[in-house]
Amino acid sequence: MKRTLSILLALVFLFSLGVLPVSVQAAAQPASMAYLSLISPKSDASLPVEIEARSAYTRLLPRLAEAQARGQIMAFKPEYAFGLVKVQVSSGTDLAAVLRLGGGADVAVFTTPGAALEYSQVGERMQNASVGGGSPYIEINPYESCFYAYYMGANNFFMAYLVDTTGREVSSAHGYANGSGYIDGCFNGIWGGIDPGFHFTLNVYNNAATTLLATYPTTVQNMTFSAISVSSKTLKGKGPASTVLTTELNHRNLDAGNDWTSTIKAVTTASNGSWSVNFAPAAMFGTDYVDVYWSDGGYFDYEYAAEVPAVFVTEGYNYFVAFGLPGQKASFSIKHGGASVKLSGGTIAGWGYFSGYLWDKTGAPLFPVAGDRVSATSVKTYILPTITSLADYTNNAVIGSAPPNTYFEVDLDLYSYATKNWNDVAVWTHSNAAGYYSADFSSWFDIVPGNRFETYVYFYDPATGNETSYTTYVEP
Repeated sequence: MKRTLSILLALVFLFSLGVLPVSVQAAAQPASMAYLSLISPKSDASLPVEIEARSAYTRLLPRLAEAQARGQIMAFKPEYAFGLVKVQVSSGTDLAAVLRLGGGADVAVFTTPGAALEYSQVGERMQNASVGGGSPYIEINPYESCFYAYYMGANNFFMAYLVDTTGREVSSAHGYANGSGYIDGCFNGIWGGIDPGFHFTLNVYNNAATTLLATYPTTVQNMTFSAISVSSKTLKGKGPASTVLTTELNHRNLDAGNDWTSTIKAVTTASNGSWSVNFAPAAMFGTDYVDVYWSDGGYFDYEYAAEVPAVFVTEGYNYFVAFGLPGQKASFSIKHGGASVKLSGGTIAGWGYFSGYLWDKTGAPLFPVAGDRVSATSVKTYILPTITSLADYTNNAVIGSAPPNTYFEVDLDLYSYATKNWNDVAVWTHSNAAGYYSADFSSWFDIVPGNRFETYVYFYDPATGNETSYTTYVEP
């Protein structure tokens, strides 16, 4: 209560000084945006936020894609650096209820990105970078909603503003640094994305917000990818002209430890900002994670990231997701038995994917099955694998078949009649030479006949990285 009152008094004081525009006080989170946390407060803090968020996103993606295909949500975009998903919905939509229709554990839904960050405690991981002494700096991810700031003074108050290219203030953020001077701020307003060309300003005040200590302004620089080639292991893009960038490829090894391998290379941009880097001899395939970093030499560090193009299909469900670079032509095709369906949708939007329902020529739903051949923008033909799953009540396990000698994730969502909640546990497992697997859940669940549960198998093809999921549902 004291801190809430302190914030209110601080805002009133700033307004009285003319420092805080009326538009900032009036700004409210648009009703059409919601945020999901990809990070659990109880998760392993030793894992990089981006890697843990990517794994969690895999489990959430089928429900998001299905909800979008049903027209219940408009679009969604993960922000891995902050461990959240931004979801665009129609005004008044109960997103938690929408996602619950897809079955499985309830998903925590927040009205602001800051609330999602507070829940996940992502800031507790990131603040370690600002322990001790150091010079102030700010991390920006173009097109995303949040930012990190370091060495801003213990418990100081901050205000941040976004002004678009027309000079209109579109968003703001405020709060307090922690005891180490670390800030995680997220913008709320009529537009929350930190887009290239926008003017970003961070003002830092003393704890009482009565004295302006420092101002950090910048014009957000352009950072994009223009092409990714898996065959040549090449990444191309644009950024600030005639400067050095750092690029990174994070490759999923699909091994016993579910490890990732990072390859980092520096590259110098041309006078027009273009650049190209080759990651050979490192491995690269679809759903790998690529980043580019740049420091302006002052207070601002930039990161821009994307996924290597890939397709995601759930066998037995008539929807798909194709990941690709924004601005590329959007297309997806499937050969199913004697039928061939091809979909296109203009260009891939800034959300970084193209998705939709699958229908055959008669208007009936087309359900992908093992053996179907799918492809998409910048994704070569991929044959859907054979995957099965069923409950092993004797051993409290999920068993089934998958491509031989492969590693993948099995997720079990079990409904508790006592608490009326779903409980969700994911296990990283593998198949033997015959393609048989057994995912052990005995440490978490006692699976008995009469249980209500769902099983999900999330399989990454070792050759291409394309994702296939297989779902079963048991209702007593």
